[in-house]
Amino acid sequence: MMRRFRNMLAGVASLMVLTGADMPAPPAIAPGGVVNAASRLPASLRGGALAPGARFTIPGVRLGPDIGVRGSESAPPVKLADVAVRMAQGNRVVDAGLLLVSATRIDAWMPVGAPEGDVQLTVTYQGRASEPYDLTLVGASVGFFSSETAPEALPAAKRKPEAAPGDTVTLWGTGWGETGLDLFVGGKPAEEVRATGAACCKGVEQIVFRMPADAPLGCFVPAQARTRDGRPSNVIPIAVHAPGQ
Repeated sequence: MMRRFRNMLAGVASLMVLTGADMPAPPAIAPGGVVNAASRLPASLRGGALAPGARFTIPGVRLGPDIGVRGSESAPPVKLADVAVRMAQGNRVVDAGLLLVSATRIDAWMPVGAPEGDVQLTVTYQGRASEPYDLTLVGASVGFFSSETAPEALPAAKRKPEAAPGDTVTLWGTGWGETGLDLFVGGKPAEEVRATGAACCKGVEQIVFRMPADAPLGCFVPAQARTRDGRPSNVIPIAVHAPGQ
């Protein structure tokens, strides 16, 4: 009888080992990999912080299905293909809107109501949760889209801007927030800067300004924004030509 009981325990133990071996590993977020979807600046840089209302990218492994699934650009769902992304600060929890989910990358939108300060981000796929990822949210930290980072639904953001001094210019970004920003072209302050949300794409801002009259001419004149607390954006090149040329 005792021998039969021992054999039963040994069988249960073996089954548990086999079951554990077959259990899929949870999602894993790449260390230091969560970035603004437009600028892709690392979080270690002052301009690499994320802001509520911004689009962001999460790289890693086992984050979602092998074949990527896209969510709505204008109204991204909080759950897509059994994937969810959650931010927690104490008892306060918010879910990100999902724009793209795949095994190695998630593109998401940070809710406007996400708490500023230190939060923990967690990716859940098929009921398995990643280790919490420490993240800091700030009021504003803008990134400009380029031809490599712009959403497919926004072809205008993929074109390199060009203008003459005094012309009106449009750039596209994310993370503008609700605070004022300064914008410089070739080191000269831009005029009449304003930002509005893009109707097509959640978290994308259309940034319109007047080119400084004394902006330097050239094919790759740098444009950069800076928040009032000194957080710089990535640099986007503008082709600035003489009027009529």
